[in-house]
Amino acid sequence: MGVIGTLLLTTFIAGVVGTGMGGLVGALLQKNSNRVVSLLLGFAGGVMLSVVCFDLVVEAIDTDTG
Repeated sequence: MGVIGTLLLTTFIAGVVGTGMGGLVGALLQKNSNRVVSLLLGFAGGVMLSVVCFDLVVEAIDTDTG
Protein backbone atom coordinates (compact mmCIF):
# COMPACT_ATOMS: atom_id res chain seq x y z
CA MET A 1 0.00 0.00 0.00
CA GLY A 2 1.41 3.35 -0.99
CA VAL A 3 1.36 6.67 0.78
CA ILE A 4 -1.94 7.71 -0.79
CA GLY A 5 -3.58 4.46 0.25
CA THR A 6 -2.35 4.84 3.81
CA LEU A 7 -3.62 8.42 3.95
CA LEU A 8 -7.01 7.43 2.61
CA LEU A 9 -7.33 4.53 5.03
CA THR A 10 -6.28 6.66 8.01
CA THR A 11 -8.68 9.44 7.05
CA PHE A 12 -11.53 6.98 6.56
CA ILE A 13 -10.94 5.31 9.93
CA ALA A 14 -10.66 8.67 11.74
CA GLY A 15 -13.89 9.88 10.15
CA VAL A 16 -15.81 6.72 11.00
CA VAL A 17 -14.51 6.59 14.58
CA GLY A 18 -15.12 10.31 15.15
CA THR A 19 -18.63 10.16 13.77
CA GLY A 20 -19.34 7.00 15.74
CA MET A 21 -18.16 8.54 18.98
CA GLY A 22 -20.29 11.64 18.38
CA GLY A 23 -23.33 9.51 17.65
CA LEU A 24 -22.68 7.42 20.75
CA VAL A 25 -22.47 10.50 22.98
CA GLY A 26 -25.70 11.82 21.47
CA ALA A 27 -27.43 8.47 21.95
CA LEU A 28 -26.29 8.14 25.55
CA LEU A 29 -27.31 11.63 26.62
CA GLN A 30 -30.73 11.51 24.92
CA LYS A 31 -31.52 15.04 26.02
CA ASN A 32 -32.29 17.76 23.54
CA SER A 33 -31.68 20.70 25.83
CA ASN A 34 -29.83 23.90 25.02
CA ARG A 35 -27.26 23.12 27.70
CA VAL A 36 -26.26 19.76 26.20
CA VAL A 37 -26.15 21.14 22.68
CA SER A 38 -24.00 24.07 23.85
CA LEU A 39 -21.67 21.71 25.68
CA LEU A 40 -21.19 19.48 22.64
CA LEU A 41 -20.69 22.43 20.28
CA GLY A 42 -18.16 23.99 22.64
CA PHE A 43 -16.26 20.71 22.88
CA ALA A 44 -16.24 20.26 19.11
CA GLY A 45 -15.05 23.83 18.61
CA GLY A 46 -12.26 23.35 21.14
CA VAL A 47 -11.11 20.15 19.47
CA MET A 48 -11.04 21.78 16.05
CA LEU A 49 -9.20 24.84 17.38
CA SER A 50 -6.58 22.68 19.10
CA VAL A 51 -6.01 20.63 15.95
CA VAL A 52 -5.37 23.79 13.94
CA CYS A 53 -3.12 25.35 16.59
CA PHE A 54 -1.01 22.22 17.10
CA ASP A 55 -0.63 21.85 13.35
CA LEU A 56 0.55 25.46 13.04
CA VAL A 57 3.00 25.16 15.94
CA VAL A 58 4.97 22.48 14.09
CA GLU A 59 5.22 24.68 11.00
CA ALA A 60 6.22 27.71 13.09
CA ILE A 61 9.07 25.79 14.72
CA ASP A 62 10.37 24.61 11.35
CA THR A 63 10.48 28.15 9.90
CA ASP A 64 13.88 29.84 9.65
CA THR A 65 12.78 33.44 10.12
CA GLY A 66 14.53 35.75 12.54
